[in-house]
Order: sequence, then C-alpha cells, then structure tokens
Amino acid sequence: MKPSRIIKMGNNFIFVEGGIYAESGSHIAKEISCLNDIRDAAKADKVIHGDLNLDDETTLIPYCSYMASEGIAVCCGSLRTFNSPSILRNLYSEEVDKIMRLLKIEVPDDLKQVHLKSLFGAVFGNFELFITSLLHVMIFGCKDYYDRFLLYTNKVNYEKKDVYSKLFSEHIGKITTHNLNKIKNVFENVFEISFPDVSDLGREVKTRHDIIHRSGNTIKGINMHKIELNCNDIERLISKCDLFIDNLMDAMKLPIEKWK
Repeated sequence: MKPSRIIKMGNNFIFVEGGIYAESGSHIAKEISCLNDIRDAAKADKVIHGDLNLDDETTLIPYCSYMASEGIAVCCGSLRTFNSPSILRNLYSEEVDKIMRLLKIEVPDDLKQVHLKSLFGAVFGNFELFITSLLHVMIFGCKDYYDRFLLYTNKVNYEKKDVYSKLFSEHIGKITTHNLNKIKNVFENVFEISFPDVSDLGREVKTRHDIIHRSGNTIKGINMHKIELNCNDIERLISKCDLFIDNLMDAMKLPIEKWK
C-alpha cells in the first residue's frame, strides 16, 4: 500500500461541491455530513470543486469537518468520525459494568484465581483504552492540539505523507499504564493541564505487570511469590481507575470545550 497523500487545507471547515466517496483505505475526520442548507456552504474555509475520491493515496485531514453537496458513499474503504470525549467516558463505564457482571459469576475454586487475574487485566485494559482513545480524539480532532503534539514529539514536517498514521502508531498507540509519567507529560505539555495524581495507581500497576508478565507471580528478593486476588481487589482497582478518570475529565474541561 502506498503512503497516504494528505489533502492539505488551511482551515477546518471544508465544503465539497460534489460527493465524498471512500473507494479504498480507512478515513476519519472531525465531522462528515451532507449539505442541508445552502447557506452553510458560505461558511466554508475551503471549497473543493468536484467529487472528493478517497483511496490509499488520498485521505482526509482528521481535525477538519467536511460537508458534501451530493452525498457520501463507501465502496471498499471506510469513513468514520471521532467519538466525543463524553461518549468515550460512557463506553468506559459500559465496559466496567460488564466486568462487574463477570465478577459476580460463580466459578470453580481451581479457576477463581485465573478468573480474577483475567478481570484485573481487563480493568487495566479498559483504562488504557480510555486514555489512548481520549488522546487520539483530542489530538487528531483539534488542529491546535495536533500542532502542539507535533511540537511535543519534535515531528513538525507537515509534508510527510503518512504523518497521521505515524504519529498514532509510534506515539499515541504505544501509551500504556506502566508508564504513567509519560502519559502525564503528554497531557501537561499538549493540553496545559494539571494531571491528576497517579501515585494511588502505582501498586496496582505493579500487580498488573506481575499478572501480565509472570502469570500473577511477584519477585521478592531471590524468590517468586504467587499473588492471591479476591473480589475486593478488583472492585478497589475499578474504584481507583474511576476516580482517576473523573479527575482527568475535570482537568480536561477547558480543552474539551475548545475541542468542540
């Protein structure tokens, strides 16, 4: 597959005087809609005359909103828009509810620790997904934050053909909870917020590391000791993650308003 050629636009609202057609490739933008009122076209920062055909070489600018006069269609490609931060928070809560339902399932004694370790990992997986998704939406869905992230990562070459996918795969996509300080640096530098205290999650991160990498065994001195979990451990972890995310969303109120 050839690297994507970015359709370079100077502003954030683009009117397509024709249709938007995804012939191949995966494409995402802040908004993609059809023209309902001709007066909206006059508000556009940029006009594309004729159809906008998207493929493996031509893609959308993610922080832009596109409006087409003649319709939107998908052939072999895909078109998506970003979920809002509030929707991401709801998706996180829905997953927590599923984990809590699984926690109440009776399992044989010899499977309890396997069951609890799986749920412990699932809680952290859901937590990581929310953090990664929030960064993805906030950075790629807002030009100002996208520019700040480019500066933060020292990647300011707008001419690089696959800059969007590279930024996601090499930076945002690699964020994990075992490096909360790195997450803290990204949020504070890009969004200029005071990142919530992460110290309360420190012990839980270590337990997660032992579960994922040593099947629930921790190292003490020169010995390995098996971690024994109970339902309270899962509920405590969920409570800590919930509190952290609530505090993060409070800290992100102004950036989210700007994103809208």
